[in-house]
Amino acid sequence: MNYAWSLGPFILTQTMLFNAVSIAAGVAAMLWRLYLDGEKVRIWFDQFATYLMIIVLCYKFGFLVDDPGMLLRNPRIVLFMTGGSTGGWILGGFCMLVLTYRGMSRGVLSLRVLTNVLPYGIAVMGIVMYAMQWIWDPSLLLAARLLLPLGLLILLLFWQSGLREGNHLAVFLVGLGIGGMALSIVEPHLGGQFGKIVPWIGLTRAQCGWVGVALIGMWLLNLKRRTQPDNPS
Repeated sequence: MNYAWSLGPFILTQTMLFNAVSIAAGVAAMLWRLYLDGEKVRIWFDQFATYLMIIVLCYKFGFLVDDPGMLLRNPRIVLFMTGGSTGGWILGGFCMLVLTYRGMSRGVLSLRVLTNVLPYGIAVMGIVMYAMQWIWDPSLLLAARLLLPLGLLILLLFWQSGLREGNHLAVFLVGLGIGGMALSIVEPHLGGQFGKIVPWIGLTRAQCGWVGVALIGMWLLNLKRRTQPDNPS
């Protein structure tokens, strides 16, 4: 799945197109959830737009971080080359952290709101991505993968609490860990790659990761419960 369309010197791959559409859908879902909670959507829209700009710049020009001399040797390379590097993504992530911290220190952004709204965007991005892949090339494997983000979104929608009071991230992580473990068991039978490497205690690397994700979510839920004041009887 990497069909390409040529737009002059620019190459638009199917992967790039699917990523762009799914990210746009995820951002729209987060903005809608923020709107329902009465948050200042314009401020969050500007913040998300800045994040996206950094991601695009990292993807387009990230390779220059590893080899900046490439631009001097052949300036036209920026028209054809894409693909971020490890150094580029680290630099981009650092810039996003700095911008987030700056917004929090000014009282414009709330870390709790940000962490609790991100699961909605991630779930919607997964749904749109797998749905487009399935429409392009229908298969039982993609249908099974689509069920994971779809189930997570349904779980989040049934979690009745505000972004400032609830613990949507913890619920998302627990559901992701459990759902990912279930998917890792079924996927090898559908032509997937999970289940082929057994490093220790009979679990694959992916399954160890899913267990870790679920445990982190449970720890966050327990931490939230312990920090809540007792209701007076």
